[in-house]
Amino acid sequence: MDNPISKPGEGAHAGVDEGQYLDWFSAPGSAEKQVTLCLKNSPMVLLGYAANQYKQSTSRIFLKQFGVGSLDWRLMVVLYRNPNIPSKMVVNYLRVDKAAVSRTLSRLEQRGYVRWQPDANDERVKVWQLSAAGQKLHDDMLNVSVEIYQRVLSRLDGAQVDQFRQILEVLIESISSLPDELIDMPSPEWTTEHEK
Repeated sequence: MDNPISKPGEGAHAGVDEGQYLDWFSAPGSAEKQVTLCLKNSPMVLLGYAANQYKQSTSRIFLKQFGVGSLDWRLMVVLYRNPNIPSKMVVNYLRVDKAAVSRTLSRLEQRGYVRWQPDANDERVKVWQLSAAGQKLHDDMLNVSVEIYQRVLSRLDGAQVDQFRQILEVLIESISSLPDELIDMPSPEWTTEHEK
């Protein structure tokens, strides 16, 4: 069967083992080879699984113990480290969309954990900081967050954690530099046979 996959060692796949992210298989009752993403071995799929599971698990823990989720927690950390910053800077730190930050700030403000004041240089701009209650909540959540980190990373030694972080930094940079034209990239017209 012809598959729209470049030949090993060519183009965007050069230097990367396609077996790490693609899966060639035969459908039940057919000897014809087909190809799709390998959900078991693809590093990016596994990274997505781990990230989603981590966010869901930490949110469940934080919601049960403190009534706030993982995004609320990360936003509070940003304000703890950088008091009196506008929401635009919070967006840059968290790397999430503006609407999510706006909703989170509004929710935390209603609960008395954050407050805002006009920017000294531009009164049209709100700058945000933790309230006294927000700082207390931050300190309480920090203890639980450290416990989570230690449990999640307990099977890795210090060198492995450092290497893992370095790999993530490379991936973040690579993802950030993906060209916009990929959005409108047409389906490839070239095909090739791949024998498993």
